[in-house]
Amino acid sequence: MQFPEEIINQLSPATIKVVAVLSVSLLFSAAGYLLKSSSKRSKQEAEQTQAKLDALNRKVDKMGTNCLPTIQANTGKTAELLERLVETQAEFIGYMKGKME
Repeated sequence: MQFPEEIINQLSPATIKVVAVLSVSLLFSAAGYLLKSSSKRSKQEAEQTQAKLDALNRKVDKMGTNCLPTIQANTGKTAELLERLVETQAEFIGYMKGKME
């Protein structure tokens, strides 16, 4: 078996240059493939995340538009109930004052 140095010495300079160029090309191709696949994966994840955020925004908007009319409708009822409570409490206080005298 020959040592690598002996094998390299038997190759012509042109062959060594071709092997070096092919090795560097292979290295850059592999790096480019890895970057491209990583970029594609990141883009897909970003699109999925954006879709989830859009869905969440639509849900929040829907909740806001659904809740506001309900709150507005119930505000009048709440005011009426509070007025009745104040009247009832005033009557009760008057009754208690009358009993204490």
